[in-house]
Amino acid sequence: MNSIAKTFSPPKYRADIDGLRAIAVLSVVLFHAFPDLLTGGFTGVDVFFVISGFLISSIIFENYDNKKFDFIEFYSRRIKRIFPALIIVLISSYILAWFILLDTEFKQLGYHIFGGASFTSNLILWSEVSYFDNSSDSKPLLHLWSLGIEEQFYILWPLLIILFNKNKYFFKPFLLLIILLSFTYNFINVKIDPTATFYSIFTRFWELAAGGLLAYFLIRNSNNKSNKLNNLFSIFGFILLIYSFYRISNNLSFPGKWAVIPVLGSIFIIYSGPNAVINKYILANKFLVWIGLISFPLYLWHWPLITFTRILYSNQVDNKLMIGILFLSTLLAWFTYWFIEKPIRHRSLKLSQTLLISFVLLLVGIVGYTTYLLNGIPARNVHHYNKALIDHTKISSNENFVNGCGISKPEEMSL
Repeated sequence: MNSIAKTFSPPKYRADIDGLRAIAVLSVVLFHAFPDLLTGGFTGVDVFFVISGFLISSIIFENYDNKKFDFIEFYSRRIKRIFPALIIVLISSYILAWFILLDTEFKQLGYHIFGGASFTSNLILWSEVSYFDNSSDSKPLLHLWSLGIEEQFYILWPLLIILFNKNKYFFKPFLLLIILLSFTYNFINVKIDPTATFYSIFTRFWELAAGGLLAYFLIRNSNNKSNKLNNLFSIFGFILLIYSFYRISNNLSFPGKWAVIPVLGSIFIIYSGPNAVINKYILANKFLVWIGLISFPLYLWHWPLITFTRILYSNQVDNKLMIGILFLSTLLAWFTYWFIEKPIRHRSLKLSQTLLISFVLLLVGIVGYTTYLLNGIPARNVHHYNKALIDHTKISSNENFVNGCGISKPEEMSL
């Protein structure tokens, strides 16, 4: 097989969903940059989960119904969509860390690069500490946990759909059962083991599957709702999102019952359709659509840049500098989207070219794991690069690792 046939029919483009993506990524970025400004901004990831579940399921259902679904093409599209930008960010993080981090920190970063390349970041971070622990500021690739969950969903979900979609009477109850079981596990376990609940695919599966159920419903049923009802759904969904961004905080047991708010908000907005008032006049405006288009590389870039800056400045980063970092993140996201992600996504690649992209990501993961095995490559002599830089690094990050956060010895971690 020399090339990948272009048989897939993409779902009809909706600018308002790109706008919803923008709301999601902006909430996460603002939370990471200014935690006190938007205490629940991290729930933007839950919005992403619903969007991902909806779009991926729409592709699968529509192409399966038209007898066009092909596993090789499906996963090839995922590779073209995700791998190139991820490779660039992982390599860039490694280069920056080479000059900035101490040996113990660099060793851990190597392990996290391996996790990012193998889409097991959520499992690795699960074995360390909480997402909201103070030491999280010293983990440049902390944010890749959500990408790990999405990729694990992409592996399981098509198989479940193809396996059970043959019986249309059984399929909806099956989807509802999966959502109910996952949510119940999330609800019960969040107080027993909050870290596991935050990072586990099984406690997050219901969020992506909810988007999948919505896609199934919209494809199988025509939208006969009145414009007024659509507008009400749109407004109510938007209010739920705003409420989650400002009401939810890391002091609450999350996800748990609180995750229902951003998930329902996202479902109502998507369900209301592109002509609903919020969707048409707010989400579909050109600025938010542009942010939505670069949302994936923006998500990838912003956290490493914020983390390395905080390390360099001993966690004393003023607002002007942070705004500059966000501007740089946006610039790099725009560059990555237009010159790397978009050209590759819209090219018809041969199977060998797609495999080459996968091989490059594999090599990046191997380099990361080798760095972990070599204990952070002490031969770097990082102390000789810049003594002042090291002094900052010791204050901002090394003490977090050494003083009992449970992450100073990666050899104690396990997948």
